[in-house]
Amino acid sequence: MKALSTFGKGKRLSGFNAVRVGARLLKHSAKYPLYRHTGIPKILPKYARISVTDMCDSRCNMCHIWTLHKTDTEATNKYPKHSDFVDTPKLRSEMTFEEFKQFVDNNPFLEDIMLTGGQTSLKKDIVKYWLYLDEKGYRTGGPTNTVDPENVIAVQGELLSKLSGKHTHSIAVSVDGLGDMHDKIRGVKGGFEGALKFLAWAREQQKKYPFFDVSISHNLTPENFRDFPKFVDYFVNLGYKPNQITFRPTQGLTRFALKTPTATQIISDKSDAMKQELLTMLDGMRAKYKEYDDYYVRGIREFYEHQRKHVIPCYAGYNTFFADAYWNVYPCAPEMNERFKIGNLRENGFVLKPLWESERIKKIQDDIKNEKCVNCWTRCHSAQSTMASPTRLLKVFKDNAWRVISKPDHI
Repeated sequence: MKALSTFGKGKRLSGFNAVRVGARLLKHSAKYPLYRHTGIPKILPKYARISVTDMCDSRCNMCHIWTLHKTDTEATNKYPKHSDFVDTPKLRSEMTFEEFKQFVDNNPFLEDIMLTGGQTSLKKDIVKYWLYLDEKGYRTGGPTNTVDPENVIAVQGELLSKLSGKHTHSIAVSVDGLGDMHDKIRGVKGGFEGALKFLAWAREQQKKYPFFDVSISHNLTPENFRDFPKFVDYFVNLGYKPNQITFRPTQGLTRFALKTPTATQIISDKSDAMKQELLTMLDGMRAKYKEYDDYYVRGIREFYEHQRKHVIPCYAGYNTFFADAYWNVYPCAPEMNERFKIGNLRENGFVLKPLWESERIKKIQDDIKNEKCVNCWTRCHSAQSTMASPTRLLKVFKDNAWRVISKPDHI
């Protein structure tokens, strides 16, 4: 029964299934505000984001995760292969598949476990991770770059042939512009062509594997936001629906953010002209495509307009958490630092409950409740915070009423 309350057990949300999932979400949402303000009832997190590796073959100008593991630069041509990463104690200390199995088995109350990185396809046995989640009843997938499309195609091809097909397998392909703009932001020449190659391959696979869902994931930066309308139109003309093209503010993770002028994560509230230009662009996209006139995109607008104020109360550390490749646990990815470190799962047999019964988590939850954390608006964490509030859920239901009468579509 995994992922039922949040994602309809990984099935397509339309018709009666959309109503059924919505009703269950609403039923369970009321307990989170009570827990947040009173500490009762005691609730363990339901949603996990797990980074399986810090290895990455992109060279993004807003992130330096790709510098955390050394590569043999002489062996590296256009991008590093797995074998190009230098075998160091740090690399060897990344999580193993056996540890991952323990984590899944020891925390059966989790409803959704999403894998990320780094670049997941560089993890040698990543297929095993997804197959084990599928076996245990979870949906599978996560984000990917396509710097090395052959590698991603090989991994996804093997995986698709072995998945049960009972749950959605969703891949979000990172594309941050058209042509040279994408290559500039991602730091690898030919990256945009690699994305198109993978997307074309994925479309063919969807004919064979109807549970395979592919979307395009786009980061808004000061460099590319003016081109976003053209970007969406380009992919809509290729046959993608607007709701298959997701976007978000580029926000630096405290652990990975580059501090360079070209990597400004947020359009500063001091840049009034640029900010107004961006808000006008967002209003135009919401007017042109009904799919973008929703709760999340309105949240993006509010985030940019009032950057020192949280868009909604955050429930990171309450109903969701993030674990890095070394099993350090944090409330969320934007706060991967010692101040917000909850603990390490290797130290207590990969069981979450002791961490959520500690004084440490209470202090972290209080800081988040009082907004003593980075202001952010990410799809993964904002979604979980939205699902922790009945009033916000009702607004989301209103935005998505069209799903009830629509043809089935992947979530």
